[in-house]
Amino acid sequence: MKKGAFIVCFLSVLTGVIVYMFWREEMRYRLPTPVPKNYLTVLKGAIVKQAFIRPAKISWLHFFNPECPCSKFNLQSVQALHKKYKNEVNFYIISEQTIKANLFEQPVTIIRDSTGQIADAYGVYSTPQAVIVDVNQNLFYRGNYNVSRFCTNATTNFAEQALQALLAGQSYSTPAVAAIAYGCNLGSDCNNNEK
Repeated sequence: MKKGAFIVCFLSVLTGVIVYMFWREEMRYRLPTPVPKNYLTVLKGAIVKQAFIRPAKISWLHFFNPECPCSKFNLQSVQALHKKYKNEVNFYIISEQTIKANLFEQPVTIIRDSTGQIADAYGVYSTPQAVIVDVNQNLFYRGNYNVSRFCTNATTNFAEQALQALLAGQSYSTPAVAAIAYGCNLGSDCNNNEK
């Protein structure tokens, strides 16, 4: 009987470890990121002036955390977007941490946002998120890249669809699912949830 109890106990612990690992590495990132208590919504069309933004081109801000699994999942997609649109768009990687420029295949401008002021200015509290601003620094799009965390669903490439609309001089209505933040919290002043 002791051997049977040991096996049941061992299998229970093993199952618990597997469930915890699955939660830690997969399931928790499928839940919406909690909205911070002091979150201030920045509406589409708001003018958000940033000194680092170069005028005369549309700007794409990619909020990135190298420690967030979700940021790692869409890295290849961001690189492909940069390669495809680099002549029409200024790309910026925004990160709270120092990251290596060679993490991205093409040269990109990396901006360190250690205090979270840039994230707060655009209403971003989760990573990965895309922000697209027009040549006048009006917020055109803020949201998810895709409904799929691996950015493999071509019909829901929200950020790219928004960019294509802006390049064509058209409006873009952000789908509700694109505006629900998923991924890892950012730790700016008003976004002090755990990462």
